[in-house]
Amino acid sequence: MLNILLTIDIDSDLFDQSLTTESASNLKPSWIGLENGVPLISELFNTYRGSDGSACKATWFIRADNQIGYYYGDNAYLFIKYQKYWKDLLLKGHELAWHPHLYKFQNGNWEQELESDALCNQMNISFKSIPKVWDIKASRIGEAYFSNSIAQYLGQLGIKIDSTALPGRFRQDEGRTINWLNTPSKPYFPSEKDYRVPGHPEIELLEVPFSMIDVFADYDKKPLKRYTDLSFWNHAVKDGIERAVQENMILNTIIHPSTVIPGILSKPHGLLSFSIDEVKKNLDFILQTAERKSIEYRFITISQVSQINYEKFG
Repeated sequence: MLNILLTIDIDSDLFDQSLTTESASNLKPSWIGLENGVPLISELFNTYRGSDGSACKATWFIRADNQIGYYYGDNAYLFIKYQKYWKDLLLKGHELAWHPHLYKFQNGNWEQELESDALCNQMNISFKSIPKVWDIKASRIGEAYFSNSIAQYLGQLGIKIDSTALPGRFRQDEGRTINWLNTPSKPYFPSEKDYRVPGHPEIELLEVPFSMIDVFADYDKKPLKRYTDLSFWNHAVKDGIERAVQENMILNTIIHPSTVIPGILSKPHGLLSFSIDEVKKNLDFILQTAERKSIEYRFITISQVSQINYEKFG
């Protein structure tokens, strides 16, 4: 059985450095992607079913953090402002989850917060700002930053499952701090000593890594391991998706709402399509590959991973 995780990160329109000449974290967030992209993605998902006829469902990771509060007066602004969107998704069987970006405002810039006590305090304030009616049990930390203290504190907040890990990725520079070296591709409970790997004693937080595939962007000299973004150009991910479907029992994918909206950028991007049609093409290819290989498939939410035998996952 192929378990397909459709996850959507509710980030601002220009969420990545490659989309703007300025630091993405220093721009006041805009939400054309959320307002127009969420309905488009939801409508597309409505047209899909598992091989057993079960409904298509997804997990929507919504930002609530101090940067949102700085610009809009409430850390949970997106939960409150767009509550009709979230209610409609819940009625369709989807899941809502938390997607904090853990920044600090320093010297006129938004920078990654690295200090443990400050991180915990920031997470506490932001998580408690989310109206309890949403009953959030899953998380994904913005820009893939993570640490032992984050993992432990997520559990203390009542988060049961996280999906931040990018197995094998490492980056440390002025823009990003990412360290997922030696992280397995299957779900695991992080070691208290090292969040990147399983071990005992363990943290009571199930980590569900992204599915990393070979991606060949127009500007690449050779394929690179990247997460499975369904808004990438199909020709860039087709080979990687085919191998992932055949070799794994779980496929953890991602979409950012702005990357399905034409016109967000003034010129074509070598990797992101800004087209809902390309998302459909990638989804169709996943299911066609599974059917060609006689693999049954279904769509599940992040929280449902805990209900299956994830030890079997490759």
